[in-house]
Formats: sequence, C-alpha cells, structure tokens
Amino acid sequence: MKQRYYFIFIVIFFSIGWKETNQVRKQNLTDYSLKKIENLGKLQEDTSAIDTLINDDFVHSCIKGMFVKARDKSFRKVMIFVENKHNKDITDTVINLSFKLDEIVIYSSKNNKILRSARIKNDGSELNNIRIGMKLSNFKDILGEDISNQIELLTVSNLEQTNRFDFQFRNKILAEINYDGYLD
Repeated sequence: MKQRYYFIFIVIFFSIGWKETNQVRKQNLTDYSLKKIENLGKLQEDTSAIDTLINDDFVHSCIKGMFVKARDKSFRKVMIFVENKHNKDITDTVINLSFKLDEIVIYSSKNNKILRSARIKNDGSELNNIRIGMKLSNFKDILGEDISNQIELLTVSNLEQTNRFDFQFRNKILAEINYDGYLD
C-alpha cells in the first residue's frame, strides 16, 4: 500500500514539475518572440530603402526642367567638338555646364539636343519645384507617389529605362539629384 502512495506521490510530483517547466518554457518563448518582434521593428526603422519607379511623364517633365536650368547664366559653358558615331563627316558638340557642384552635360547634333547627364547638388538648387535640401515629406507631395520614409535612393525612370533620375536622401533630406540618359 505504501508503494502505491509513493508511486502516486512521485507521479504527481513529476507532473507538477513538468507543468511548471513547460510554463517557464512558454514564458521564455513568448519573451523571445516579443524581443524578436521589437528587433524586427527597429531593423525596419534603421534599414535604408532603395526604390525604383517608372513614370514617363515625371521623367519627361524633369528633362524639360533640366534644359530650362541649363539656360541659367550662372553656369560656365565649355563646348567640346566630337565626331558623330554614325557619320564621320559630321561634327557634334558636347556642352558641359557647371556651377559650383551642379553639372549638366548636353549632346548637341545638327538637328537636336539631348540631355546626356546631370548632377544637381548645390544647396537650394531647384528642378521643377524639387529643391536640394527639401524634406522627404515635401518631395513625396510633389512626386505624388507613396515611397518609404526610410528611402535613401529613389530612381525614377521611363519605361524603357533610357532616362533615369536618381534622388539621394540623407536623414530624410534631399541631398542630390543625378540624371543619366542613354545616348546612341
């Protein structure tokens, strides 16, 4: 009879101990899960975003704005004559415009002018109401697109990706605009 009581006592003792251990494990797992969720939230806040948008109208408008900006008298102009790749008898012109940190390169042939590249970096420089030094929230209003608040680099290109604008942000402030255009 005593053996039965001992056996029952041992079974009860181990089952209580197992339940307590299981509850502690569940609590530790819950704490671990909560910490992981918190860390994931912090990681998302700290992680910078890089995004690409396709917007033909916006790109076309910015290219027009770049040509308007190129007419500014404060730019220093250097012209380089180059041989046309398709017809060696024709001479084209590469026009380099610079003012402090801003640079615009235009390829000019007999019939047209093509924006080749640009870098807009001077504090306060503007392109279609987009100003270096503006807050990300104001940029988002002008762009009219929903982009991440952690964005560091936003690329906006046309569908063919032959014209690309890169908008670089530092601490949610627009720091630089770069343009790269495909030239055949």
